[in-house]
Amino acid sequence: MNLGALGLAPAAVSILIIAACSGPNDNDTSDGGAESGSEQTLQLGNPDEPPDLLPYDSHGGKEPVFAAILTPLIWVDSAGEWHSELLESWEVSDDGLTVTLEMNSGLEWTDGTAVTSADVALTLEHNLDPQVSVRAGSLAGVVGAEEFLSGETEEIAGLTTPDEHTVVIELESPSVWLQDMARERIFVVPEHVLGDVPHDDLNDHEYFSSFPVSNGPYKFVEWESGQHIELERSDQWSLGEAGFSRLFIKYLPGDVANAQLETGELHYYDRVDPSDADRIAEFEHVEIQSTTGVSQSPVWGLMYNEPLLDERVRQAMAHAIDRKGICEAAFNGFCTVPETNIPHIAPEWALPDSGITVYDYDPERAKELLKQADWNSENELIFLSWSEPGGPRDRALEIAQANMADVGINWTIENVDLPTMNERNEESPESFHGWEGAGGNFAVDPNFVRELTACDKHFPMGANRGHYCNEELDDLWSAGSSETDQEERARIYKDAFRILNEDVPNIWMIIPDNIVAHDARLDGVNPETRVREIGDWSWEE
Repeated sequence: MNLGALGLAPAAVSILIIAACSGPNDNDTSDGGAESGSEQTLQLGNPDEPPDLLPYDSHGGKEPVFAAILTPLIWVDSAGEWHSELLESWEVSDDGLTVTLEMNSGLEWTDGTAVTSADVALTLEHNLDPQVSVRAGSLAGVVGAEEFLSGETEEIAGLTTPDEHTVVIELESPSVWLQDMARERIFVVPEHVLGDVPHDDLNDHEYFSSFPVSNGPYKFVEWESGQHIELERSDQWSLGEAGFSRLFIKYLPGDVANAQLETGELHYYDRVDPSDADRIAEFEHVEIQSTTGVSQSPVWGLMYNEPLLDERVRQAMAHAIDRKGICEAAFNGFCTVPETNIPHIAPEWALPDSGITVYDYDPERAKELLKQADWNSENELIFLSWSEPGGPRDRALEIAQANMADVGINWTIENVDLPTMNERNEESPESFHGWEGAGGNFAVDPNFVRELTACDKHFPMGANRGHYCNEELDDLWSAGSSETDQEERARIYKDAFRILNEDVPNIWMIIPDNIVAHDARLDGVNPETRVREIGDWSWEE
């Protein structure tokens, strides 16, 4: 099957580059400067220290580490372009039931063992298990997976390796399984190290604390908790030579990162507060790059229970929030506003251009809808936020809170950490009415939205935190994912998005731009891919 037939057309992406006129700081004597010879150190900043280094979720603090020491199976960028260093080709059969992956030859782990189809098969096996990986829901539908996970069989019948370079995945029904896998950006693990480890023991296995065997441009050295992760160049990298002898990933709050960018102690930071971007661009040796974002953040998530069950109440909220004002005030204009309140970064072929409501800022319309719904302005609503205090998402939520209070919808924002929010979401979902969401890349295929809305994907079994349920919508997601005719798939998905537009299960507030600040001498940085191609970075000649 031609991948173009699955609607993988690239999206339009723009990149803005801002830099001060002067060159690098000639007086930079910091430890992380551009040293002569091969002894070069690169210093990256990240505000989110991961809780662990298990490669089975998408925690933002893990991406720089895994991008440096491991290799993803396959991934798709925001422009819809497919990438893989491990695979020579990937193909879906005409009936949509078989995915075939052909691997490149000559790839090795750092101990000299060849990277083979066995590594890929084990990696997929791990990610098909919901007790191991949060990605299991996205990758469901492989023949024999349920029987394997229940202990009925010792192997997954639909996951085979005919030879060392070929992986074949048989699906229970036609679906967009390959697109879902590519969107998840799964890092391959070594079968010769982990092949005999029971799934129940993976979380505590020593491999994930030291990574003695890896296959990326860098090797793991140590993790100083609360400080940094140190990596070193891998001389066994099959795909070339990394540009730096050492790499430090430093865990820093935004204000500290900004200060170290200015002094030259930090060379790269991709969590730039939009309100700081113009000031950072004035640093004489720092360059700012930005590009249209692909993730929605923040999302004002709504619990699908009283007093929010009436769709007119949720529609009123969408009209009450001044998203354009939030874009300017909280994100300094570095953002896009989804006024139709649907994930409009999905492929254009899947989005309806008629029969939808534009939720522009209209407080009077919001009041009308609340009156129709007999809304009680005495209702007190609880919203759980995990944003960094004072950050752009936090500022956006406070403005939205004030906007809704102006029309008689009163929220109290409780600041919690993410584990606490997860615990309350699972154990007492009736104790709150809204929650902060973030992320979501629907550019590969819009069926991913199913993970956020399906009746059988309620958290923690899926990403549907609000427990929203519309069986008609579920039927459309199922039909769209199994339909191989492009025009028919487009029609189905457009109907699905019309339902989301009317129901307003969540409020998609802002799509922030990707903003990257880096030393102007650093070559290879792309704000679209961020750290994903870090093996190609080096100092400019």
